[in-house]
Amino acid sequence: MLILPPEALSIFWSVFTAHHLTDVASSLRRLSHATQKQALSIAIRILSLIPDPKKEPYFRKFLQNATAAKDLPTIIARSFVQGTTWKPPAGPEEHCTLIIHTLFWCDPALGDDGKASIDADVRTALATALDSLIPRTEGRIDRRFVDMERLRGILRAIEGMPGAHFLNSTQSHLRGQVDLCGGNMCGEEPDLACSKCKTARYCGKECQAWHWKNGHKARCFTTDY
Repeated sequence: MLILPPEALSIFWSVFTAHHLTDVASSLRRLSHATQKQALSIAIRILSLIPDPKKEPYFRKFLQNATAAKDLPTIIARSFVQGTTWKPPAGPEEHCTLIIHTLFWCDPALGDDGKASIDADVRTALATALDSLIPRTEGRIDRRFVDMERLRGILRAIEGMPGAHFLNSTQSHLRGQVDLCGGNMCGEEPDLACSKCKTARYCGKECQAWHWKNGHKARCFTTDY
């Protein structure tokens, strides 16, 4: 998979996220860390390899669907605390990146205190785990720990602000970056959605037709979320 040309790899992830995310999510909800750690680790490694939700619209759509993503942010974060079996090309850094995605794109109301999509006790345990894993060094951060350090800062910001203020403002900013016309990069505000996938949005029929001919046709799928 990783040796595919970039365009083919991009289409692969579109197919996977459109059709198989609910299966992976169901597996994560069923698996026990105590007795099925290896299987749980594999499922999380798969999710950690999916491109950034800003670039992969089906992943973004899935995370933003409260029913589809129910419990997943807490499960994924708890698995980091409990100890996941990491293997290349996914390790603790990629796991932290995945946790950041769930915080930034999932509804904060999924968490038990409404401040974040991850339950409060798991956030506390996660912060403690990160403190123990990130080397205490002066000056520049080791690039191997960039997203681990970033996640630690995000957790501090969540706890330091009232309610879900930090994540609500962050999500509003992210939506502003992705909720633009998908056709020809015109940058206009969209008010028309693709009738099939519901992920691509356009300012009008002209941009929609351009986008269909220039890449969207290969990535347009219906989903069950």
